[in-house]
Amino acid sequence: MRGEEELEEEESHRKLEIIEIK
Repeated sequence: MRGEEELEEEESHRKLEIIEIK
């Protein structure tokens, strides 16, 4: 399931962005 992997990458990326902002 390629779509699921992409979603996971997007989620981890967003989490990293949130951490950077904090």
